Amino acid sequence: MKIVQLNEITGMTFPAGRTTRVLTGPDLLPAKYFTAGYVVIQPKGKVPLHAHSNEEIYILVRGAGKIKVESKEELVEAVSAIYI
Repeated sequence: MKIVQLNEITGMTFPAGRTTRVLTGPDLLPAKYFTAGYVVIQPKGKVPLHAHSNEEIYILVRGAGKIKVESKEELVEAVSAIYI
């Protein structure tokens, strides 16, 4: 078992208005086949449209926003999980 403290992981802040903490990797959670991250999106911030081959799950812990996948856009609220 390995436990990490989110507040002890250095985050990367991006111009689009979000801070990402990657939770997997050396000296972190030793996952071999997936990546996990903790992302805080500031008001008016976003994750820019992007594409990749792996699946993603977003878990919205607090707040509300919009998520867009291809041409479909949905409103999402806290305590929701979104599979992409």
